[in-house]
Amino acid sequence: MDGLWLATTDADSLVPPDWLQRQLCHAAAGAWVVAGTITVEDWANRPQQIRELAQRAYQHGPHRHIHGANLAFAAAAYVAVGGFSPLATGEDVGLVAAFTAAGFSVCWARDLPVVTSARVVSRAPLGFADYLNNLGRTPETGDKSFLQSALSEPGSADHMHCHTAAASMKTSHSQ
Repeated sequence: MDGLWLATTDADSLVPPDWLQRQLCHAAAGAWVVAGTITVEDWANRPQQIRELAQRAYQHGPHRHIHGANLAFAAAAYVAVGGFSPLATGEDVGLVAAFTAAGFSVCWARDLPVVTSARVVSRAPLGFADYLNNLGRTPETGDKSFLQSALSEPGSADHMHCHTAAASMKTSHSQ
């Protein structure tokens, strides 16, 4: 992959000093898209149980998390899929779905986490704040009864696991 590389993050996020360099290493290995993880350092406005559940979901095994706060891609791939769709929410998820549908290789990277906010008030509908606000609630009742069972059952809260990046990466892309 040669050419222009685009990287996205959020205003309330902090990228590591070598963030772009690590993305470009994944690109050199064949990735057209790099989807990284996020981490939170300040949990002051969140209950301890939500922190534990969120950390369990994010720190174990492979991932399929998609965050605009830690997403990068080749400009050629971006142009090929028509860029971000004009969605009210989930435009980052839609973009990665478009990349995948078009056959572009995605690296699900854990080696370049971005620090982000655990804000309580969501700025993006169905974004990370809403995820945290609803973590541990059951869709049927809206209560937190799921929280206790999720904390006691390893992996039950980690609904975003997938195969490893190495298994999902292609070394080339044909258009």
